[in-house]
Amino acid sequence: MLPIIGIRVDVYRSKKEPKKGLARVLDINKEQIIIDLPFTEFGNHVLLFDQDEEISISYLLNDGAVYSFTTKVMRNRLTVDNLPAISLKVPEMNAITRIQRREFVRVPIRMDISFMYLTKKQHPIELKTGEGFTWDVSGGGLSFYSNSPFSILPDDAISVKFRFPSESRDMVPIHAKGTVIRLYESKETNVTIVSVRFDTLTRAMEQRIVQYVFKRQIELKNKGVENYT
Repeated sequence: MLPIIGIRVDVYRSKKEPKKGLARVLDINKEQIIIDLPFTEFGNHVLLFDQDEEISISYLLNDGAVYSFTTKVMRNRLTVDNLPAISLKVPEMNAITRIQRREFVRVPIRMDISFMYLTKKQHPIELKTGEGFTWDVSGGGLSFYSNSPFSILPDDAISVKFRFPSESRDMVPIHAKGTVIRLYESKETNVTIVSVRFDTLTRAMEQRIVQYVFKRQIELKNKGVENYT
């Protein structure tokens, strides 16, 4: 499925630095997709392209999936609505790849995390807290591990706090409540991983995490890393 006008796209290239940028679709027809000049993620560099340069595009659509295709630059110097732009060749539909839906996608990320949980099987109920590190994250939940002693169990209620990367380089504080889904031992590190489903994460924070997850997924895919979920 092709991108739509107004949608944001991630642009990747292999031959020049910087290699990744963000752009917006300005127009599209049967032959070409026009995007504004991509900027790097933090907005401090613009990406300039050669005629016929091969690049990759990825984007998130309303069905909750990310799509990706490789194409060529048709015109590297355009002006659309007073914006510098480039035009890309429209790919064949069978050349567009649909990547896994967001509810199944988790990517590895290491961040400090604090947590508070309420065990349901103890009487009286005891509030417990601890600190640790995230193992992976998705729009629907995360996994973490901790050196703090705990006896957390599946179905326990939990509250987590962590700081998440943003496009402006700032780390955005996120506070969410959730439910413990399962616990398992990591074969890599011999630590107990706690998997949590978000129950109260705001839509804005969910979208922020989802966008990050999709970018990381594309980056890992381009590096040939497939088995990370």
